[in-house]
Amino acid sequence: MEVCVLASGSKGNCIYVSGGGTSLLVDAGLSAREIVARLRVAGITPESIQAVLFTHDHIDHYRGIEVFSRKYPVRLFANEGTAAGIEISYPNMTCAWEIFETSSTFEIGGLRIEAFTVPHDAADPVGFVFDDGVSRLCVATDLGQATPLICS
Repeated sequence: MEVCVLASGSKGNCIYVSGGGTSLLVDAGLSAREIVARLRVAGITPESIQAVLFTHDHIDHYRGIEVFSRKYPVRLFANEGTAAGIEISYPNMTCAWEIFETSSTFEIGGLRIEAFTVPHDAADPVGFVFDDGVSRLCVATDLGQATPLICS
């Protein structure tokens, strides 16, 4: 499994994850132009991104998705609370959300993904555990504190 943190902080969050023949982003909190530039610096083509998963509905986690999803045909994954929060900021964005349930497991290509709840001041914030059959990776942002679930 490959991971590349493209940005992490209050000015934007975006993480590249690749495994099992699937490449995706966790969050898209930079401008689309900046996401593409940072992907290219890391040797990753933006066309290789198949999906974007959102952890929660704060602008520093979804700022670039309207433009990025227009330029690159990606699938968009969020739980209901996060998708609704993003739609408020981008009412004219036409996308077909793929809604997952918090505390559920789903698959995107060769990646099995577990969404779990995290403590944060958003509609329904989540972290993700990625499993490609060989490796496991946990991505959790904006925690403030680690809960027993996160520690296990």
